[in-house]
This record gives sequence, structure tokens and C-alpha cells, in this order.
Amino acid sequence: QIAVVSLGDEISLPQPQGDNAAEAFRNWLRSQGVAPAAVDPAAGGDWSRVNYDPDPKLKDSKPGVYYWSKRYLYHYGIQAIKQRTDILRRHLPNARIGANFSPHYPVEHSFLGETYKWVSCFRQDGMTLPWSEDYIFQVPVASPQINNVNLDLFRAALRGKPDRKILYYVMPHWPGNTPNTWRRLFYGAVGHGMKIVNLFEFRPVQAAYTENHVTNNEMYAMVLRSFRELGVFEDIVQDGQVRTGQAALWFSETGDIWNDTRGSFAAGKRALYAAIRHQQVPLDIVVEQDALDGTLSGYKVLYLTDQHVSAAAAQKVADWVRRGGTLFATAGAGMYDELNRPNAVLRELLGVEPTALDAPGPQVQYEKQDLPFVSPIDTVTWKRAEDSYAIPVVGIRSRVTLKGAAAEATFRDASPAVATHAVGSGRTIYCGFLPGLAYYQPAIPQRPVD
Repeated sequence: QIAVVSLGDEISLPQPQGDNAAEAFRNWLRSQGVAPAAVDPAAGGDWSRVNYDPDPKLKDSKPGVYYWSKRYLYHYGIQAIKQRTDILRRHLPNARIGANFSPHYPVEHSFLGETYKWVSCFRQDGMTLPWSEDYIFQVPVASPQINNVNLDLFRAALRGKPDRKILYYVMPHWPGNTPNTWRRLFYGAVGHGMKIVNLFEFRPVQAAYTENHVTNNEMYAMVLRSFRELGVFEDIVQDGQVRTGQAALWFSETGDIWNDTRGSFAAGKRALYAAIRHQQVPLDIVVEQDALDGTLSGYKVLYLTDQHVSAAAAQKVADWVRRGGTLFATAGAGMYDELNRPNAVLRELLGVEPTALDAPGPQVQYEKQDLPFVSPIDTVTWKRAEDSYAIPVVGIRSRVTLKGAAAEATFRDASPAVATHAVGSGRTIYCGFLPGLAYYQPAIPQRPVD
């Protein structure tokens, strides 16, 4: 027997409180091998001058205090949840313990879950059952395929834990969803690692106890048809694992802490994810730990969108490229380290030096809602053999000077827009715009979202 224990929807992250928070913070820093001066240069070697304070107002004045306090906040919260999980596991050894994670929030980066919550929590056994939902038919992102980011994050969370399963709400609610969209979402979830499916409110409006219901005969028929199909191969799904991909998309707590998905960056990352999948490239999600422990070595290509990458992870990525990997970085990616200092390792690896990061005019929050109504801020010209391609630049533009890289494409003013750099047995590609938005911009018609 397997029980699923719900800790509630969107449980709050416990936070350090009281006079002991500072000392517990210092003890944790010691366990991480972090020196006092690395947190606050003013502290020198004196631990008593290092205090816990995750206030975003410290980003500029004390970036080390802000960054390490946020990392400790994540650690503290996960361990506090793990205490409850451990109690449940002692009394219910066969239980799978999870909470329903909503991918809608924060709205600034819907369907791009925070790494500490969607990955680290499960790697550190804070909970054991990754669990989310696919209300993506309500959200005007690039494609319902973006829903699979959630499942790929959970697969990253369960890396090395083959006995764990992903629970997913595949919502057949009508009005709202349609039978064909539900079928695509269902098979997308199966293909990206879902092993426990939940239909939530699978009853007509007359019997539903929330605003969600299924009042459509065709939807019931589609669910029945799809479940019968699943029965033909469910033993393979339950006993097997999604194959490891050839390419990886980078997520990290460092990028989350510095809010690297602000403005158009979130939409750009979602659209890039879909564009990669449209090339039929098997894609996984990797995090900093995967670079540090060598997991990254199993991949051929790494896509990087975060502007901040920790110094330790940056060095591992550079070593991986030199051994033959290909790093594809989008506008502003990799330019800073975890303390918001210039990331010398990745700048040298990419062969560029940033001079400006432009974000003029309206930004793109949701692809289908905003992208058709935002005018391109520039055009990239890419000449390949006898052909020339014009690519729209939407939302964000990165200005760089070349420091070893070669320009493959240019903006209207002839400055570098795409730069490649051979490094050891590998290479890097720096794209000074958001290629995912360039990919989708000509494809989405102008029409009211609703």
C-alpha cells in the first residue's frame, strides 16, 4: 500500500527567528567552508560581525550578506520541512510526502520554478513526492508545452532516486480546457516523468465542491480513451525512467536569488525551452550541484540564460567546455558571479566583455499576451553561405566587445550580436538577444488573449 500525504497547497517556507538565527547562520557558513570576509568584507576574520539578513535592500551595499542569508534561508526552510517529513516516514514508511506546488507564482516567472523549491527540497529529502498541476491552459505562455518544464524540474530533483515518483494534476476541467489540449498535456506529462496522475475535480458542476468541474461529455470520453491507452504500456512507465537528454538547460539558486528572470528574461527562457524541444533535442534541467559533482559531463550542450553563476560552478562549466562541451549563452548570461561581481571565468570562456544591457520599452511578461504587440528594438543580420537572415530583437539587447570571440551575426549598427569562441576541444556561442522570443515573435498572431 502506498499513501500520499498532503502537507497542503503551497506551504510557507519556515524562516529563522529570534536571537539564535545569527549564530545558527554562522555555524552553517562554517559547515560550507565560507570565511567571514567572504560574507562581509568589513567583518575581516571576526565571525561575531557576520549577521543574518536576507533583506533585498542589501543587494548593493552588502551583496555577500544578502546572498548567503538567502542560501541559508533556503537551507533552514528545507530542514524544517524535513523534520516533519521524517516523522511521517517513521510512522508511515510506505508514504510519499509532498505538497501541491503551483507553477503560476511568482507571476514574474510563471512555470519557471525556483530551484530551492522544485529541485533542492527533494534532493535533500525535505519532501519525497514532487507534485504540481497543469493549469497552463489559463496562462498565455508560448505553448502548453511549457508545462513540461515543471516535470523536468522534478526529474532533476529526483536524479539519483529511481524509486521516487512524480504526482501531477492533469486537469480536464471544462469550461476552460478542451479534450485535445488535455490529451496533449496528459501525454506530455507521461513523457516527462509523471507516474501518478490525478484528475482533481473529475465530476460535473452539479456535484463539484469547488469552482472546478468537468461538464463536457467529450472530455470524459477523451480521458477514458487515454487511460485505456496508458494501460497498454503503464508497466513500462512505472518501472522505467525518462532517458537522459543530450542537452541541458541551466537553473540555479544563484540566478533565483538575483532575480535573473525579471522583465522579458522569464518569457525568453520559456520560449527558448520550447524552441529547443521543437528541434527534437532531448533536454534535461541541470543545476549548480550537477556541475560541481560531474553530472554535467554527460551532456553535449548547455543552455545558459541566468546572468549570475557562482564562481565554483563557472569554473566547472569552463572545464567541461574545454573537454568538448558546447555552451550557448543568451543576452547577459554568465556575466556575474554569486556576489554580483564580474564573472571573469565565464567572460573569458565566452570571449566577450559586456558594455551594456538594454531593455527599452515594454517588456514581455507572457508570450501570447504581449509578444505580438511589442515592437522589435533591433534586427540581427546573420549571413550563412549565400543566405542572409533577419532576426527580430525583442525586449532585451546585450552590448559586448569581443575578447577572443568572433562575430557570426550583427545588430543594425554592425556591433556583435552572435559571437562564437573555440575553447580547447569545445566552443561557446554568445547570443546578445533572447532567441526564444525571436523564434516566437513572427509566429503568434495579434488577437485578444481571451
